[in-house]
Amino acid sequence: MDNSDVVKVTIVRSGPSCYVFPNPVTYSKIQLQLSNAQAGIYNTRLLSSNGQLISNKVIAHSGRTATHSIRPSQALTAGKYQLKVTGPDKKSICDQGSG
Repeated sequence: MDNSDVVKVTIVRSGPSCYVFPNPVTYSKIQLQLSNAQAGIYNTRLLSSNGQLISNKVIAHSGRTATHSIRPSQALTAGKYQLKVTGPDKKSICDQGSG
């Protein structure tokens, strides 16, 4: 049995990221997946296309990768929305539009 060539692998750690789904939103429920995010308190703000605040939710994230549900108190109609997420360090980690 021949040995294969040795390959050097470098693992690059990326910063926190987010993924928002489904798009379009169904049943007025938004899923937010935080990846490679430190544990702590995250603030989410859902805005309408004209900048009106629709939902403001605090998420206690346990770290690494996890999915959190955001369900605004009012039903979401068809349209464009923007979700802003700030981390424990008050820096923006997510600013995504949908619709």
